[in-house]
Amino acid sequence: MKTLGLFVTIALVLPLAACERRDRCDSNGWCDGTSPVYACYRDRDCPPNNYCNQGICAPNLPVPPGRGTGGSVVTGGGGSSGIGGATGRDGGVDTIGTGGSHQGVGGNTGAGGEHPGDAGISSVGGTGAGGSSSATGGSTGAGGTVVPPGDGGAPICGADGGASCHPRTTPVCQFDHDCGLTGRCVDGDCQSSCTVTANCGTGEVCTAGYCVTSTTSGGQCVFNADCGAGATCINGYCHADCSTTADCAAKGQGQDVCLAGICQPNTGAQPQCRANTDCVGVHVTVDDCVDAVCRTPCLSDTDCCVGSSGSVCQMGYCLTAHEVAPQCHVTTDCAANQTCIDATCE
Repeated sequence: MKTLGLFVTIALVLPLAACERRDRCDSNGWCDGTSPVYACYRDRDCPPNNYCNQGICAPNLPVPPGRGTGGSVVTGGGGSSGIGGATGRDGGVDTIGTGGSHQGVGGNTGAGGEHPGDAGISSVGGTGAGGSSSATGGSTGAGGTVVPPGDGGAPICGADGGASCHPRTTPVCQFDHDCGLTGRCVDGDCQSSCTVTANCGTGEVCTAGYCVTSTTSGGQCVFNADCGAGATCINGYCHADCSTTADCAAKGQGQDVCLAGICQPNTGAQPQCRANTDCVGVHVTVDDCVDAVCRTPCLSDTDCCVGSSGSVCQMGYCLTAHEVAPQCHVTTDCAANQTCIDATCE
């Protein structure tokens, strides 16, 4: 037993033969076939890159039987990000989206290493760790833009949401000639000419020769019920309900048009003419009906005399100076305390 212990403790190196010629040495400096033999009990008794095979150290080939390396670790892909919140809709309510929350899919478990042993025995390594399965939820969606109900126009509310808060409808006119032969264009809406309030639509009063919305209550009603069946109370005036504009005339509101089921003043655009004969007497000149407007024909500015359709000759017809170079379309285009009338800030 002492002899065996001594044999194990002293890792014997036994050269089998001596080299007679250097050119017969292997890459480690040993004669061919005379590499040293190391006695061992365990792998750690052997030099690097060797393992203990039945008491003799042998080189790895490249992995010893039963000692396969572990499979590679495959990390799972993260979960998809959550969908952001929906944008706000018309109606003045800002909708904040809720962040999405999704669980990621875990990665596949790594396959164990497989290597042939020197005795033809396959060795399988340990399996790799599974991938991570967690993922961060999506970010919260941005709130929708606040848009007032109605025609969906851009909001022009004051900072405090006060009396200036109302939707900006599309202007129906820019020049007086967009409003018929006798009307005028004020802040993008047409005003009809009048001599008495009876010439105006419901809720309007005749002021300085034009029909304008009353700034005070009409005194006819407070609630719809005060008007009786089939009418709506607006600013103290009873407006008849309608299906067509003909219903307004039948109910005694012949200056109105049917808008959204209610008889209301007609502030829309009106043609000056439909034929040349409609322009007789409009100006001191003989006019043509051009694009529903009575125009004086011309060859130069000298043909555009006082009393014609304008002072500037363009494309064969006389135009006004503010048609050629308009100052505004609506009142907000003008300075404070000014109003846009016939494309001019006054």
